[in-house]
Amino acid sequence: NFLEEKTTGKADGILVNSKFTSRIFCETFKSLNIVPDVLYPSLVTSIFDKLQSDEQVQGIHENSILLLSINRYERKKNLELALKAVKYLEAELSQDEWNRIQLAVIGGYDKQNTENIEYFEELQAVSEKLKLSDKVVFLKSPTDEMKVKLLKRCQVLFYTPSNEHFGIVPLEAMYCRKPVIAVNSGGPTETIGEAN
Repeated sequence: NFLEEKTTGKADGILVNSKFTSRIFCETFKSLNIVPDVLYPSLVTSIFDKLQSDEQVQGIHENSILLLSINRYERKKNLELALKAVKYLEAELSQDEWNRIQLAVIGGYDKQNTENIEYFEELQAVSEKLKLSDKVVFLKSPTDEMKVKLLKRCQVLFYTPSNEHFGIVPLEAMYCRKPVIAVNSGGPTETIGEAN
């Protein structure tokens, strides 16, 4: 850490991807007295405009009210929050609306990564415990085409990680004109408008 701080301080300029990351940088490298410039990442929007997919998404019903969560299968991504949010909806919706609710949890999954394997299994167990097994579809490492198709098809995106340094997925959803519900921390506080 000491070496990283000293060598980072030799840079001609430092860019970070959000004001949140800039604050973390300043708190971490206190001796540098540098406030990095923020350069927000962007999307290659042509990918979303061009990608058309006839790929069927197994388990997604045609007339469902589709809720979507996109993140890697890692504990820090807090995907169980999306499951708990869906369970909360059961008491808030009419029976007809509840019957149509589906949650697609999609994300990066490496079968050689122990955490991915364990967390995937933990999420399935949480889904069963909450009696949501018939409502939740878990998908591993979707293709770009499938991801775009689901972003265009869903009614809302849940973005569950706390203190995410930027978070490109909310931008992708908003580009597809989908509302995003995110944890109120980190980079998404700078990219998602607040409702007053």
